This record gives sequence, structure tokens and C-alpha cells, in this order.
Amino acid sequence: MLSSSSRLDLFWSPSKRDNYIVFGSDITLYKVDKYDRHNSNIDQQGLLSEDTYAKYLSHAESQYPKCMSWYPKADRDYLVAVGHVNGRVSLTSLDQKKNDELIGKEFAPRHSRQCWCVAWNSESSPTTMLAAGLDKYRTDTSLLIWDINRKGSEGSGSELGKVVREYGSSEATYSLAWTSANHIITGMNKYLRVIDLRQDKDKFANTTQTKAVYGICIDPQWEQKGIASYLENQVYIWDLRKFDKPAHSLPLQKSSIVKLAWCPKRLGLLACLCKDSNAIRVFDLQHLSNVDYEQPFSERPVESPSGEPLASFDWHPVDQNRLLTITMTGSVSDIKLFERITIDMNPCESGTQQLCFSQVKQFGLYNFDNKDDISSIMRQRALSQYGLHAIHEEIISPVHAHRPEAQLWSWARHLTTLLETDEKFSRTAVASDIAADGQSEPLTRFVGAKHITEKLESKPVVVKWDGVGGENLPPLTHYYSVEREKCLKICKWPCRPHGEGHRLSFSRSMDGLDRQDQVTAVVSSLEKEGCFEKATAISLFHGRIDDALNILNRGAEYASTHGLGSGINLSIVAMALAGINTANNALWLSKCRELYNKIDNPYLRATFAFLTCGTNYKQIISKSDISIADKVAFACLFLPDNELKAYFKDLENEVIESGDLSGVLVTGLDYAGVDLLQTYIDNTGDIQTAALILIRSFPSRIQNDERVENWIEQYRCLLDKWKLWVLRAKFDIFHKRFLEGPSKSALSQVYLSCHFCNKSIMPLQINNHRRLYSGGGYGPRNSVTVKKTVCSECSKPLPRCALCLKHMGTASGLLGNRAESFSISPRSAEESGDRDVNRSKKSSEASPCAEFSNWFTWCQSCHHGGHSLHIEDWFKRNIECPVSACACKCASLDSVPAVLQQSTLVTN
Repeated sequence: MLSSSSRLDLFWSPSKRDNYIVFGSDITLYKVDKYDRHNSNIDQQGLLSEDTYAKYLSHAESQYPKCMSWYPKADRDYLVAVGHVNGRVSLTSLDQKKNDELIGKEFAPRHSRQCWCVAWNSESSPTTMLAAGLDKYRTDTSLLIWDINRKGSEGSGSELGKVVREYGSSEATYSLAWTSANHIITGMNKYLRVIDLRQDKDKFANTTQTKAVYGICIDPQWEQKGIASYLENQVYIWDLRKFDKPAHSLPLQKSSIVKLAWCPKRLGLLACLCKDSNAIRVFDLQHLSNVDYEQPFSERPVESPSGEPLASFDWHPVDQNRLLTITMTGSVSDIKLFERITIDMNPCESGTQQLCFSQVKQFGLYNFDNKDDISSIMRQRALSQYGLHAIHEEIISPVHAHRPEAQLWSWARHLTTLLETDEKFSRTAVASDIAADGQSEPLTRFVGAKHITEKLESKPVVVKWDGVGGENLPPLTHYYSVEREKCLKICKWPCRPHGEGHRLSFSRSMDGLDRQDQVTAVVSSLEKEGCFEKATAISLFHGRIDDALNILNRGAEYASTHGLGSGINLSIVAMALAGINTANNALWLSKCRELYNKIDNPYLRATFAFLTCGTNYKQIISKSDISIADKVAFACLFLPDNELKAYFKDLENEVIESGDLSGVLVTGLDYAGVDLLQTYIDNTGDIQTAALILIRSFPSRIQNDERVENWIEQYRCLLDKWKLWVLRAKFDIFHKRFLEGPSKSALSQVYLSCHFCNKSIMPLQINNHRRLYSGGGYGPRNSVTVKKTVCSECSKPLPRCALCLKHMGTASGLLGNRAESFSISPRSAEESGDRDVNRSKKSSEASPCAEFSNWFTWCQSCHHGGHSLHIEDWFKRNIECPVSACACKCASLDSVPAVLQQSTLVTN
């Protein structure tokens, strides 16, 4: 056992699993019972945890105790050996009813000095050996080993027990531990010594020089290489097989170490307590000798439940991962360590998924069928090649049309259309990026409203009300600038000023329509979609009273025809809007506010707020539930420059905090957009959408963001885990195309080299293709066959096919009409996760590259090979190499031929 360097210590009973001792100025025995909350007789001060409490049993007094060791066997379960400051070791029992001749015995050294440690030999049977480590005294020995059943002779220094061995002359023994019935490890001055009691008294079985001689403890599951000791704040792990130096050292602790202890029921689990610390550091060292691990151990803190500094702790001898701790004030806690659970998903192809987990020796498997789980959604979308289509062909399935990523792709499609079709928008978008950021390259292709309006000089435009009673209302004030126009275009709102006397230079957008026609076009489009409320709001925001009334009437009629309940609300709003010429009337304003609280539709509420708020638009842009795009458009139309910038800043922070994907309209796909996507991933786990949409913004500076690189790599790993290797390859091509741009060609990662000169034969093959297919003098493409049978550098022949014996590079005549190339059909991707490859015949007009059946194929072990189709046909029926003199079993080295063989047997 270890010595107690603090005033308080505690020890679990080695034989009774529910008893423990608190060791201090005296020795107190407690029993741990289950806590019953309904039992009012239980003393609340004795609570150890939510489930256990301590019950006092007995105590024993002792003068100046320094250390103790509990008798390890059940025949004397209450017997303890106590070491005192004067060097004496006394035997005491905590069960006063038992009569034992050993109770009250004392073992004393020849000279008084402090006893540092005491330990029973638990390995011998019966247990009769007791060792004590003492302080240095002149030339006297410091390690004494007694046999408690043998009486000492006169002059031996003890009357009641015989000293069978003495070691450490002129030294001090600070710690000790028994490794077996005849072996003991001690820490003496500057040495760790292994003592074999069967050898001569003056000999040591092994010795190493070190100052780390304190707190020696041995892992019972790992005796040879599980020896730990410490010096101040450094822990060392020793291996008896290589005892000349420490096998490992653990990270330095913040303060000096108080106690070390191995878990008796877990391999390689070491607990360490430092001075004045409120947490125990637990190290998992079971992989310590494995060189394949970059960090072969893990560390975790176990904090005191009360938060007070801990004095000591002890592992439970039977229950795994159970600790008993005591604070400086004497508060005891019963702590259970919960293991980190390893969780993994089985990427099965059926509808039912399996979640497996492991915890120490426990393993669990959970079957569930949840089509709404994000992993299921991502896999189904991956099978439909989600995100890999051209942006205008990227269609969200009706099942997922309500999901937030549908709005993200809609925004990306619309912005791409503007960049491709509106030359001035594309030019000014890039220009504003460079001007605002001060960099030579644009921040991103997909800009946000906040970034566009960073440099803003707007001009107010007075807009008169158009309709009955409009002449009695104060005019509206709209703000226009090139930057605001761009934002309105992104939001799909009318974006041109109007009014006599205003000659502002704005591009004619929306197919060259003027402002009035633009409003009509936008409103008509919304009516066709059934969005009468939004159409009403936009018309009213542009001062068109009569148009708003007509839209409401048509909406009410449409709702009545189709049996919708919203028709009544539209009729009520139309009646209220008809009295707009009395807007200054207090009664009219009061009724509008009442209707505002009764109507649920956000656009109708925004309409009433607009009529009653005057120039305070906070209720519309901040408190309403209209879409973010409409809030941005409204703010661009009505807020002056300073207020608009402040509003966009607040809105950006709001969408980043909430993770609302529709907020990319504000942030764009720059660094703020990455922050938004980070929150979205934290909320949903959808790394698929984040990776695919960010790749479309490349090349840009955000491609070097660590989070972006991590999401892309995680999605690649996810496709590999689902065994969608072909889709993973397509994703890599998609990623590289945006990363490097269309002008750069991808470099070959694998190429063929000549066996004689080691030069690549691929470049000349590619040039040969280009020469043959570039002009018209060679006839049609399907009549050309590329033949390259020698190395262009050394003119040596290329290897022969092991089956047809023709040189590689030759279109073998044995192929005939069986030459096929590989392609992926949506059905095969969906049914087999891209592992089943659907072969479809293609003419050479489809690609100048050689057909797959003519490709080079060889074994990585024996390096024999041939044409792909020949090799594939051979290994459908054979395992060994087709070369007669080669005994290599090529098919057994790879799982693919085995799969092909199984599929052939099934078909046959």
C-alpha cells in the first residue's frame, strides 16, 4: 500500500466490497449501503452519491499514525497494520468482538525513526509477511520484513515477530510494493530495487538509478510493464524486462503528486492526484507500447463533486471504474467513471439502419428505421448525385423541398443566373468585392447583401401614392443606388427608380422593363404562385393602392373557389385598405392595429404595420416573420445608408447565431457565410450541403479555411464509408474542377512507365490521341485505333498480354464485340451504392480514350497482367496467375475477383 502524504486517507476493504476506512488521527470503519430517498432515518451528511450513503461501524484509536495497510485476506478481514512516526508497526482490529492473538502486536526497529510505508504480502498463502519502509538512521537497514507468525529471538529488535530479511543499509526506503510471493520493489534514496527473497540477503535481483522513488505501485493486470513511480510532478512507467531506464513518462502535472494508484480491474488505467487539486487525472495506458499510435495514451479528469481540493482516493477492488475520494475537510464521495462510448453506423443498403456501440467489454447493436434522419437523407441525396449537377439543373426532390437547403440552392441558382446573364451585375459584383476587401482577388463569387453595401452612396426618390385616396397621403421615400439595385435583384424585387425629373444611371433589368412594369411583372408572378398576400404587400410598398386592392379581391375569390380559409382575411384587409385615404384618422389607425393582432399571415401583418408605423419600420424588418429576402429588399428600399448598414450587421449576426440558411443572402459565401454554415452543421449535421455549396464558390480565399477543408474531407470519407466509390470519384472531379478552374487540366496521379527506361509512356499516348483526332485527314473517329506497342523513349517493346500474347497498347482481336466501357446508371447507383457497374456499349465517338477492355491491368504482387477484359474473364474461373511459370494466387490477394466469382456463380 502507499503511504499517506496528507493528513487524511482512505482505503477500500480488500475482502468486503462495501467497507472502507478513513485514516487520519484515528481509524474509522464505514459501510456503504444503498440510499433510499423515502427512508427518513438516513443521515443526509453520510451521502456518498445519489445512490449510496455511508454508515458508521466502528473506529480504533492510534497514537501518531503515519501509514497503514489492510490485511488482504478474508480470514482476518478487520485486521490492519499501522506504521507510526517512531517506526513501530502495530496490528489493530476494527472488530472488537473478534479474539485474535495478532491484535495488539507490535513490530519495532532497533532504532526509532519515521515509518514511510507498510505493506502486506497479498501474493503468499497464508499471508504472514509484512514489510515496512523506514527513514535512514546511520548504518542501520531501512527495509524490514517480518513473519508475523514467528517469534523473534533475543536481540533481534522484536519480541513478537521475527525479522526474516533486512535491506537498505545507510539508506531510506520511501515506497515499496509486492510483485509476487517472493519479490518486492522498493524505492531507496536514488535507486529502484527489485528484491528476490530467495536470493542472498546482500544481493538485489535488479537495480536502476533514478530519483523517482516515490509512490511505487504495480498494475495487477500488467505486472511486468505496469510499474509506476513519481518524482515531484513527473510520473514514470517502468518495464521490469528493460529496467535500466523508464519505458515511458507521462506529461508533467501542474503541482507535486500526492498519490498514484492502478485500477485493479482494468488494464493500464492509472489515477494520479496532485497537491491542492480538485480533480484526479486518469490515464488510459493500455496502448502505451503500440508505436502505431501518435499519442498512445488518453487522459481525462475526474473532478470532486463538491469542487473542494482532494486529499486522497482509492479504487474499488472489485467494481470496475469505481473510486472513493476524500477532501481536505473529510467529505467522502463515491464516484463511478463512465467510459467513453465508441459509436458507429453500419452503412447498410436497406431501409433499416444499425447503430453499434462499444463500452469496455460491452457491445450493443440498435436497429432503427428513420427516414428523416440526416444520415438517411444525405445518403439518398448522394445516390441521386445531389449537388453534382449543373447549378440550373440542381433540383431538390419534392420530399425535401420544405427543407432549408432548398432555399439555399434557389438563391445560388438565381445569383448564378444574374452573374451569367447580367453583364453589369457581374462586373460590379466583382468590383465591389475587390474595393471593399482591398485584395487583388475576389473574396467569393457568391456575394451577400452586407458585403455589397459596405460602400454606399444612395439618393432618395420621392414616390407618390398611386390610387384612390393617394393624393391625401404623404409621399413615400425610396432610396436607390447601384448597390441597392443589385440587392433588390438578388431578392427578386423591382429594382428601378421612377418619377419625373429623376435621371439616375441604372441598368435596365428584368428584360429591360421600366420600374412600373417591373412591379407588375413581379406581382403577376407571385399571383400565379398563389402568394396573394406577398403580392399585396409589395404593391403597397411601391405606393400602388389600386393594384393592392385588386390583388386582395382576386385572392379572396381564388380562396373561395378552392375552399381555402384565407379568403375572409383577404376580404377584411381589402375593406381596411379601402379606407386608406383617412390614414390620419385615429379610429382607422386603431382598427388597423386591432386587425394586425388578429391576422396570422406575416405579409398581411407587415401590410398593416406599414400603414400604421409611419417611418419607423422596425416592426417590419425586425419583428415580422416575412422571409429574410423580403426583409433585405424592404430595408434596401426604405432605410437610409447608415441605418441600412447597421441593420445588415445586426441581421448577419442574427442569422449566424441561428444557422438559418436563407441568411446566406446577407452573408454571402465568404467568411461570415462559413460561420453561418458552421452553426447550420452544428444544428443539423448536414455536412453534405455545406461542402457542395462551398465548392461552387471556389476559387476564393475561403477554400483555405480549415473548417471548409474539414467538411469536404469528411464528406469524402462519408461517401467511402457508404461504399459509393464512383460517386466519391465524381465528387473529387467536381471539387478539382472548381478549385483549379476549367482552364487547368488535372495532373495524372497514376501513370504507366517503361520496364526498361522507367520513363512514362502516357504523354505520347495523349499527344497521339490529339493528333489523330484533331484533323479530318484521318477519316472518322470510329475507324481509328491507336496502336502504341513500343516505348517512345527507348523503343523497347511493351509487355505482352499474358492471355492473348499481344503487346499491350494493341486492340486485341480477341475482344471483338465484347469491348465495353463502364458507366453509372442512376438505378444501379440507387440499388447497389455504385458498386454494381452497369456496362453499356459506347462507340469510340464518345471519347478519344481507349475502351476499358483495352486498359493495362496487372497484379501488384507478381506484376503479370494483360488486357482488362482478358484478366477479368480469367479470374472469374481461376485464382492463380495466368502465366504458367508463376505460382502467385493473384485473386486471393484482392476482394474484387472474389466478388466477381460469386456473382458469376449466382448468374450461372
